[in-house]
Amino acid sequence: MKQALYFSVFALALLGGAAAHAAVLEQGLFEIEHHPDDAEIAARSAEILEAALAELEAYLPAGADPIRVIISYTMDEFMVYARQFGNVSVSGVARSREGLIILKGPRLRIPGEDYRGTLRHELVHVLLFRNTTEAFLPSWLNEGLSMSLANEHRWGAPARVARMVLSRRLIKYSELNRVFSAPGNDTEFGDAYAQALSMTRYLRDTLGDAAFWAVVLGTREYPFAESLARFGNMSPREFWEGYQRSLWLVAVMSLLASGSLFGPASIILIIAYFRKQAQNKKIVEGWDEEEAQAAGGPAVYTWDEILEGSEVWSEEELDEDYYFDDRDD
Repeated sequence: MKQALYFSVFALALLGGAAAHAAVLEQGLFEIEHHPDDAEIAARSAEILEAALAELEAYLPAGADPIRVIISYTMDEFMVYARQFGNVSVSGVARSREGLIILKGPRLRIPGEDYRGTLRHELVHVLLFRNTTEAFLPSWLNEGLSMSLANEHRWGAPARVARMVLSRRLIKYSELNRVFSAPGNDTEFGDAYAQALSMTRYLRDTLGDAAFWAVVLGTREYPFAESLARFGNMSPREFWEGYQRSLWLVAVMSLLASGSLFGPASIILIIAYFRKQAQNKKIVEGWDEEEAQAAGGPAVYTWDEILEGSEVWSEEELDEDYYFDDRDD
């Protein structure tokens, strides 16, 4: 579609509050609503979005439906859409089902914030919705992919996850969806995003690019557990245990980078970490042996059993013995 800029003669109402938009930039699939003062950022946004679509087309085609982008001029306008996040700070929101992206305009953002990264992040959410089944794609993978493809937090996430590991606040798999849907505070929200990116990178590195994307796109037809088994030859349990084992290296490298590896507190934490890992391994092996003896064969669990608190994987057992984060924060 040929680029066109036109000015509307009406004020758009948002849930009873007047929006500050007076202009719309149309380019390709995108309809970018903005205040006249933000015409330059709207044009730049169109360039970023068009480049992202071209880059992601091979895996996440956008289809033919338009994508509407609102660059908020006032905080009241932005909060109409971001109110769901409560007390946490966000700079962009995607309503993927509606093909809608809402961003804080330049005057609302902290100096130095990554506007390009935010825009790409929210676009990936829309593209994932159009290429997968929302209920089948885990929230952590949705968010991890959005961050990864937006090139967000490349260096900060490993250090944060290392601190989470060593302070024993790694988020349980069963808690991740809750944190993303109803975050309690900025710290918890930031931890969840860092862990999601870390888990996504681990899965991609473990499977390889082709199998990884087969698993992701397989969730259009299959729940994640089934897609992972079909295209990744891995169970969710194997993934989660392998991810946890990989974190010792993340923690040690982070301590090396900070120069604090050989401090007494760091040494104690590392010893405690390996002790916890050994305990976890013995417990899991014991469960497997008990199940094998009872059933006359190897233990088999579904991911629903793991997450929904079956008799085998009840929260009472897992709180103390399986997950790192076994304290009440």
